[in-house]
Amino acid sequence: MSTFPKGKSASYYQKALEAISRVEKLILTVSNRQHLLRTILEEAIDIGEAESGSLFLYDPEGNDLYFAIALGTKASSLLNMRVPIGKGIVGSCLQERTSIIVNDAQKDPRFYKNIDQQTKYTTKNLISIPLFDQDDYLGAIQILNKKGGKDFTSDDASILELLGHHAAITLKLANLIEDNIQFERKAAVADAMSGISHYIKNILTGLLSSKAIVSSYVKEENDQVLHRCWKILEKNITLISDLVQDMLTYSKSRKQEKVKGNINEVLRDVCELYNVSFQNASLQLIQDLDDKLPYSYFDAISLKRCFLNIIGNSLDALKEKGSSLTVRTATDSDDTILVEFIDDGPGIPEGIADKIFTPFFSTKKKKGTGLGLPITKKIIQENGGEIKVSSHKDEGTTFSIVLPST
Repeated sequence: MSTFPKGKSASYYQKALEAISRVEKLILTVSNRQHLLRTILEEAIDIGEAESGSLFLYDPEGNDLYFAIALGTKASSLLNMRVPIGKGIVGSCLQERTSIIVNDAQKDPRFYKNIDQQTKYTTKNLISIPLFDQDDYLGAIQILNKKGGKDFTSDDASILELLGHHAAITLKLANLIEDNIQFERKAAVADAMSGISHYIKNILTGLLSSKAIVSSYVKEENDQVLHRCWKILEKNITLISDLVQDMLTYSKSRKQEKVKGNINEVLRDVCELYNVSFQNASLQLIQDLDDKLPYSYFDAISLKRCFLNIIGNSLDALKEKGSSLTVRTATDSDDTILVEFIDDGPGIPEGIADKIFTPFFSTKKKKGTGLGLPITKKIIQENGGEIKVSSHKDEGTTFSIVLPST
């Protein structure tokens, strides 16, 4: 997410408002990938006040872009054409991960004139917007010929980048659904969609709130109001990004990079990260680690994520000052390593404990993705272990993890 853009005109922020309001359309079409692609392009053409446009998708096998959707004059003749990554304006924008504005396309050496020749269409100016997610290419949006014979501006590109950021996140979700990724490996996609929709609905509440704040800025020209809006935007975009990353972690098998180490060392690092949070909440974080714990082989990065998640959940659950979480390790009788997280909080309500490892099930309402504990269980299993929970109302909760000692 970009930083707060200062010194822009009221019309710029009005357009930003319009881009934000279009996010809901993208979210609502996430279960229909083809409809989503068309909606993204329609919104980009509308925002950019362009005559036509194309949405390209990345093909990793050919390392090129292909026309997935084209709208406007001669659009249908484009759909079998491909552009190599790094070639042409659209291929360059994705490789460089930056928007490109060209206001005299015919004189730009990167412009593919043969496309105009084949379509009998004259491209005067254009904007290309890359779509990517961290290390992954997704595609690009390109809109052509601003209406009224006007030039495209940096403000046009900035507004389209805002839409493109949301489009990339939503497209990533759509790709997961298109590939029929089934949570719990056998659960129905409809169940997953229900969870996704519920979570994103909460995020949209924050986005729509920021929309209202931008409206207020446009009327009042109040910089402080706009700063508040940008913080809300950043927070909610982060939530959507976290959801996508959690979905990818949960849905894809990952080869664990196991090295020899001591589980106690990982736990000490994690507890160190949480010490201040527990102290600020007047809670106790107690370490009861077995000094004789044997060295074993495990993936330290993934286990650290599991431990962070469990301790974070306990911190959220402990409401009364003076409550405690004890992190304990021991060597079990069958040469396995036992890791326990024991809190004296309110416990998990009856009938809930058997659901906490279910994807998108959450007791945190708007906080969390509902994938933290399912990911934790998956990682523990990938490290050759198992996790169980024991909880009683008003008596606390214990998460027990058993890992191999070899």
